[in-house]
Amino acid sequence: MSSSTVYRKDIDGMRALAVSVIVLFHMGVSQLAGGYVGVDIFFVISGFLITGLVLKDIRAQKFSFATFYMRRLRRLAPSLLVVLMGTLAAGYLFFSPDQFERLGRSTVAAVFSVSNIFFWTEAGYFDEVAINKPLLHLWSLAVEEQFYLVWPLLLLGLSRLKKTASIVFATVALGVISVLAGEVMLSRDPSAAFFLTPFRIAEFALGAVLALRGGFEAQSRTLRNSASVLGAVLIIVSVLALDESSRFPGVLSLVPCIGAALIIAAGPEAVINRALSLSPIRYIGRASYSIYLAHWPILVFYAYEVGYPDSAIQIAGLCIAAFATGAFLYHAVETPFRLRDGAGYRVSGPTLRWMSISTVITTLVACGIVIDQKGIPSRLPKQMQALFEAVEDGKDARKLAIRQTTCHFSSKSKAVYDKLFDECLPKDRSDMIVVLGDSHAADLYAALSRNFADRNVVQLTGAGCAMTRTGPIRKTCADWHGEMLAWIEDNRQNIDAVLYTQRGAHLLFGDPELEEKLTIDDTAPRRIRSTLETISQSGMPVWFVGPRPEFHPKIDVILARSRSMNKFHDEMGAIDLTVYGALDQMLQDEFAGSPVNYISSYDAICEDGRCDYTYGDNLPIFVDYAHWALKGGAYVVQQLGRDFPEFQALMTDK
Repeated sequence: MSSSTVYRKDIDGMRALAVSVIVLFHMGVSQLAGGYVGVDIFFVISGFLITGLVLKDIRAQKFSFATFYMRRLRRLAPSLLVVLMGTLAAGYLFFSPDQFERLGRSTVAAVFSVSNIFFWTEAGYFDEVAINKPLLHLWSLAVEEQFYLVWPLLLLGLSRLKKTASIVFATVALGVISVLAGEVMLSRDPSAAFFLTPFRIAEFALGAVLALRGGFEAQSRTLRNSASVLGAVLIIVSVLALDESSRFPGVLSLVPCIGAALIIAAGPEAVINRALSLSPIRYIGRASYSIYLAHWPILVFYAYEVGYPDSAIQIAGLCIAAFATGAFLYHAVETPFRLRDGAGYRVSGPTLRWMSISTVITTLVACGIVIDQKGIPSRLPKQMQALFEAVEDGKDARKLAIRQTTCHFSSKSKAVYDKLFDECLPKDRSDMIVVLGDSHAADLYAALSRNFADRNVVQLTGAGCAMTRTGPIRKTCADWHGEMLAWIEDNRQNIDAVLYTQRGAHLLFGDPELEEKLTIDDTAPRRIRSTLETISQSGMPVWFVGPRPEFHPKIDVILARSRSMNKFHDEMGAIDLTVYGALDQMLQDEFAGSPVNYISSYDAICEDGRCDYTYGDNLPIFVDYAHWALKGGAYVVQQLGRDFPEFQALMTDK
């Protein structure tokens, strides 16, 4: 048995390292693009400590599930519940109704320790970006809690094998299966591989094997120091070399996890471990749980109100706020429930249970109200309520009109899409107008179907399936795109025209959702032109409906934080849209002289760098950053018909 049941200062130091790289990564320190591996370090530590504690009690024949879970409750519940209530209160003050309703749902998921499942099920192209989810980071806590639920049961069963070597073999086997399954799932559903516990078991198993077999404490100082340094190098390389595009977790997750395991195995006297045992570092480690809980909501609400931090001063200020808030929670909330005095715990078991149950009930009731009242829009001035309701109605109508769960392709709905493909086509397969592209093309399909109901409009659209300079943005989209082009070719005799459109941000460098500086990728339009001209060679007229401007932050976010219609219009008008105007002009130049007809969505609603986002009696054109409300899209298509008579003629002549 290893020293996993004895307090080790260096493990608190490892916690400090893990939480520090996570916080710095989230706050936007670009040099630490792989800082998310801090979570994996936490998983290895948990596997090591929990296995040692549980197996020690099992072998002493004094293991109790009640005692084990009460310890977990003392450790996790107090700070978590305070953060949940605080986040819910902040959401009431700052969030738009739809985001507040979503926060209510994610809070319920956090209470029941299923945040990872919640965020997996809603992960997708139409989902909120991460920076708008204050409780997203609780996915990892849910994974740990699910591990705590299952692992003691497994250890209890494995302990009947008697021989430690047999338990180690079974644990290693579980880890290997987890890694291999994760690799397979990364190709099929990367979100599942990231969020779901079965694909993270290997990380816990590494720590568990250390607890079972022991480390290098009995080996030479040279070996222990070498293991410690190598472990640190593996972690540092992971933090510096990995990024959000890396194929992770899977096999790649073993790099930082083996690094963490080597540091643990080296023992507290190894060179890196002694550094991790320094008092200031240990303090951060002891408070790491509360720091982790606090840091992400702080960043989310700051970004919501001010914008994503883009300067060293902002990043430093947010880091200080996160560590200070975590330290406060550690001393004021977490510690009192964990400390013992001469007579036992300062807060007795019955008191802890009563406080936890009452707080959970209060939180769930509050969430129920938030969800039932759809984010409580009554918090807002009446005129803003009306626009919010119009935006929400537009979202609902849009989802139905684009047939999001059936006829709009996504990797998650591929089986349904393939099964229903023929049913999604118009019954009359003659004189068809084919709309091809991503979710922006789905908007165009919905608007054309509304404005020209007697036309046989065909929807060939896929979530996120836009073109870039290297082709479709996702592999699943590449396969789908090839199938759609083949379908168009096979049916060319019955097609009057092909209309293509896509999100303009995929033709830019930079992330507009993080409000980064955007520059035009002047190579991508050539790829689009080549693809569309290939279609036109079959004798079908092809139209490229140019990309629309994007509003970041989104219209509902600005509505929520504006607090008044005047401020809302001021903020919307202040958004710099010049890059979209420049992109549109470049595309017009690119397609000049091409057999592909280019028509400008930008010109339809923009003039002198300012773009309409409402029409008529304050009705929304957009429901988020650029997706059209159903009626808003119909309005834009009317404007296109006004500006481009040949397009109007195409849609009205049959």
